Amino acid sequence: MCFFNAIIDPFEPTLQGDTSFLKSPGIGYRPQIDYTTDEIWFDEDSSSEKNKKLIKSFEDVLEPYGDFTDHAYRRSDCSDDNPINDFPCRLKEYNHKDFAPCNKAGHFGLTSGLAKCFLLRLNKIYGWKPADYKLSQLNDVDMPDKVRKIIDAANRRPPGEGKVRLIPLWCKGK
Repeated sequence: MCFFNAIIDPFEPTLQGDTSFLKSPGIGYRPQIDYTTDEIWFDEDSSSEKNKKLIKSFEDVLEPYGDFTDHAYRRSDCSDDNPINDFPCRLKEYNHKDFAPCNKAGHFGLTSGLAKCFLLRLNKIYGWKPADYKLSQLNDVDMPDKVRKIIDAANRRPPGEGKVRLIPLWCKGK
């Protein structure tokens, strides 16, 4: 055991970036009640047990960020005990109204027709640098036109405005 402790870096994994077994990051999402499937089922009846479990899942994930209601939120306790690279500390300020109906007051969209809400998280791989889509590659990729137009607009920004870094995601439902 002492041998392994001597060769393993306690702060960063040995395999990073292209040498990582994962090669590219995964996407985590919530709410996820049943970990045996990737599907998220909800009921039209907002008071159903299934929807109550989904809402509870949202609340559990968002609990570290404070009361998710309609007030502005500022995280000011960033210190050596709570470092700046700790995600809740990096989330400096937001207004919960900006997320409507994807907030507690809006039942995270589960009670409003087609506006269902999901939380996405890009899992970190040390040393991984996402590659930007080039304009010439856009026609070679099977993606919706709406996503293609967003990437095209980001690549056509005037000089001096800075580059927009995007990681495009799109979902298909059943």
